[in-house]
Amino acid sequence: MNPRFAPGRGGPGGQDRAKYLADALGITVEKLQAAMEAAAKAEQAQAIAEGRLPQAQADQMAAERALQKYIADKGLFKAAVESAVKDGVITSAQATQILSRPQPGMFGGGPGRGPGGPGGPGGRGPGGPGPGREGGRPWDSQP
Repeated sequence: MNPRFAPGRGGPGGQDRAKYLADALGITVEKLQAAMEAAAKAEQAQAIAEGRLPQAQADQMAAERALQKYIADKGLFKAAVESAVKDGVITSAQATQILSRPQPGMFGGGPGRGPGGPGGPGGRGPGGPGPGREGGRPWDSQP
């Protein structure tokens, strides 16, 4: 599979890719997200059990995931972008472009490190690349 278009990875498509995949499977996007999150949790649990992922790192990944969801649920990312426009940090056109992409906590990516969710632990889940190889899982990294 082309890694640019792997499930859960940001980039071209984002939310559209989730919709197309859900449609192809005959399920809702919400059910697709839930299934991918469950698979990511199972994969992470196996990595912990096999000693490929330290529990402390898994706990940190869960905290980052919870923070990203909080930011998305509260609309804080959008507020920060709007504030940046007001303060002259970015232009209105740049803000429109930024806000048109998937945001933290959304299927398909967004700014920040996204250790889990649809992209899998350390993958390109909600929030972009996690630790480890580019777009890979941290427990598959080579030192």
